[in-house]
Amino acid sequence: MPWWTCATVSALAASATASLAKFGIKFVPSNLATAIRTLVVLVFAWGIVVLTGGPLKVQRTP
Repeated sequence: MPWWTCATVSALAASATASLAKFGIKFVPSNLATAIRTLVVLVFAWGIVVLTGGPLKVQRTP
């Protein structure tokens, strides 16, 4: 996967996080809002790992 694809996905994750912070999370406690934003970032991060074949590169420890 080229670097610009990862950069684009990272920018999308950042924009989704910012949008959730600004518009979608009103009347929600700050700790819960932080947890929701963190989950969004984790979903994008795992998406990149899966798309780059990361789980296939993990080897067993003898």
